[in-house]
Amino acid sequence: MAFSQEAVSEETTKAIIQRVMGTRPDLFSKATVLRSCVGLRPNRRGGVRVSAAIEQLDWNEGWDPAVLVVAHNYGHAGFGYQASIGCANKTVEQIEQCLKDLKNIKSQIRTMAKL
Repeated sequence: MAFSQEAVSEETTKAIIQRVMGTRPDLFSKATVLRSCVGLRPNRRGGVRVSAAIEQLDWNEGWDPAVLVVAHNYGHAGFGYQASIGCANKTVEQIEQCLKDLKNIKSQIRTMAKL
């Protein structure tokens, strides 16, 4: 049976605060809990998104267009911990491929500029 909790537990809240205070009482001794809530782990329609892509940002007036690699790794629902290493490795592979592609594109642009 999976653990599922939809309401805040005062006991759990107190235990978390005690653990946090134990780590750095100098930082947290004057902290105030503003609210407590239960952290649900949502899934994503269509499943997990693990991807990377080269994006060009040219929407900011007054700024030079920027090219960057954007990575996505979310939507794991309750199995994020179990999937973390595999999804992280896949994300790294995709980022590395995007960086290689970007390097090739820049090289082609430099070659074309010489013509």
